[in-house]
Amino acid sequence: MLKGGAARLAGIASLVLGPGAWAHGVDSMAGRAFDGPFIQGAFEASFRVDGPVATDFTPHRAAQMYLDDVNLGFGLHFNDWLSVQGNVRGEPLRALRPHRSEAFRGFGLFMEQLFVDVDLGQVGFFIGKIRPTFGYLQDHHRAEGLFSVDFTEDYQTIDMIGAGFVLRGDLRDRGVGQHELTGQIFRADTTFLHRSIITAPRAGGSTVERQSRLRRSDGGLGNTGRFNNFSATLDSSDLDFLPELGIHLGYRFLHRSPARGAAGAETRNEQGLAIAFDYTARVTDVLLSGRTTIQPSIEWVRFWNGGGQPGSLTYWGANVMVGNGAWTWYLTGTLRNADAPGVVKIRDRLIATSLFYRFDEQWQLGAGYKYQRVRDTDTGKNTDDHVIGIRVAWNHDFAIGLKP
Repeated sequence: MLKGGAARLAGIASLVLGPGAWAHGVDSMAGRAFDGPFIQGAFEASFRVDGPVATDFTPHRAAQMYLDDVNLGFGLHFNDWLSVQGNVRGEPLRALRPHRSEAFRGFGLFMEQLFVDVDLGQVGFFIGKIRPTFGYLQDHHRAEGLFSVDFTEDYQTIDMIGAGFVLRGDLRDRGVGQHELTGQIFRADTTFLHRSIITAPRAGGSTVERQSRLRRSDGGLGNTGRFNNFSATLDSSDLDFLPELGIHLGYRFLHRSPARGAAGAETRNEQGLAIAFDYTARVTDVLLSGRTTIQPSIEWVRFWNGGGQPGSLTYWGANVMVGNGAWTWYLTGTLRNADAPGVVKIRDRLIATSLFYRFDEQWQLGAGYKYQRVRDTDTGKNTDDHVIGIRVAWNHDFAIGLKP
């Protein structure tokens, strides 16, 4: 969606979200200050403390202190149409061990994206390690609350090698808005770019969130060694009948792995469809002494043979952002329903709210609460968790000219 998100995140989001984000003019604005090649960068990092205040599942009674949403996005621009872009991502690569409160467990860094981008205005092409587009509320740059993406990040598509295109159309003079079509083909990254540093988990551990080295024999959807996976998204905005409305449509197809045995447990190809809307309203109010921005977003995502297994997986997500001056409030609700033949239905629920205060262009402090009901895969029982968290976030954008 072309209008969504806060303006302060433009530089970071464009570098982290990957191809297509540049359509919003971020690179061109930075490039105007330089006559020749330049480097653009955006760094963000968050320090978080999360802890349960109530839970009926003993292993969840543990607090965690960690670094989250660490991203260094960069772009080397040779001219106004050719660049090399990417980002290094940092996050916990190991999950909490049951019954243990831990600090900075399993933090690691890895190359999330590294691609060549050709941007010709209405047409663009990219190739390399990419983050294929699909859903909308799956990323914290679009659902920025403290716990907003705890469910929806399930359907992020990362660690892929591939190529794609971007087509942009400005039809506002005809009353039908602006549109951006992105398509890509890809396969799982089994190259050296998949490796992580600081923490490099090996496959097979019960607490491994992301293994350092990926082989074709490890299986997993999209890990086929062939470019036979693809996704496409269409973003529209500035429609005459409702200019503040944004529409996002996404489709994704992931092939099952040809690996056999436990590693290749997928038995089906996965297909996914995403439909999302957001709306931005700005009102001048007397009570809060300023201009208030209200941005609700909703999304429906459906997977057929989710995770490569027979059955369906459906997400219903809603997010509301209310901003006034330095204050921003978020409210999020997500339903995650899984239905499979011969298996008990899963009905997970998430409700989260958080409040942030921005001290300046770089520093931000936030606190939040979430309630979640999730089915424990080991016991087969539903668990109810009440969790509070605190986040201290810092970000910085920069651009450096390379012409003497």
